[in-house]
Amino acid sequence: MLGKEIELGNLIYKFNTKDQADMYLRTTEAIADFVGVECGRDMRMLVKKSNEKIFTEPLPQGQRRTRRSRLQEDWRNVAQN
Repeated sequence: MLGKEIELGNLIYKFNTKDQADMYLRTTEAIADFVGVECGRDMRMLVKKSNEKIFTEPLPQGQRRTRRSRLQEDWRNVAQN
């Protein structure tokens, strides 16, 4: 079989079988685990849950807003109104 990995064993996608849904879930989990070992945690989550990690660019040190600074700003706005 083309592309078969020894680590996955008999876990392959099958169709027209009564345990099709169960095999799909087990195979997807096995593929996700294999990809996680080979490529890292982010790729594992991409395979398992189909969600890609989105990175945001960090702000420079002086522009970061902490929870405390946001609360102080909110209170200033309330006091002015």
